[in-house]
Amino acid sequence: MSLFGECLVEPDEIKSGVKNILAKVTKTPDQSAIEIDFIDANSKLIKFIQEIEECQRYSRDFEIKNYHFSRWGEKSDKYFTYISYMRYLKLQISAVIESFELGELRSMGFKISMWREQAEEFYAKEI
Repeated sequence: MSLFGECLVEPDEIKSGVKNILAKVTKTPDQSAIEIDFIDANSKLIKFIQEIEECQRYSRDFEIKNYHFSRWGEKSDKYFTYISYMRYLKLQISAVIESFELGELRSMGFKISMWREQAEEFYAKEI
């Protein structure tokens, strides 16, 4: 538990957290990656998003109760922005998982999947 409520994640820890979650699938070439790795990454990403949503709610509520303490409003905005990008990244990972179900069309599924590009854009984004 953090010093402030139930928030377990600070905004500056989010990108490194996502990199750790995606490390196993990022280091593997698309064609040799296995479905279970993507399923595992997806479930960890969902859990991480939920933790960040809790932080965002706490920061927003704290800002409302203590409106003069604007740092919490800025923090809430950062959490919200990260959550938005991470949901899109989660959708891309879900598309990769679905491509495994395509069987022989799997390679085409990987070509239309943009999860790597989305991850790189997320890491480079200045929030």
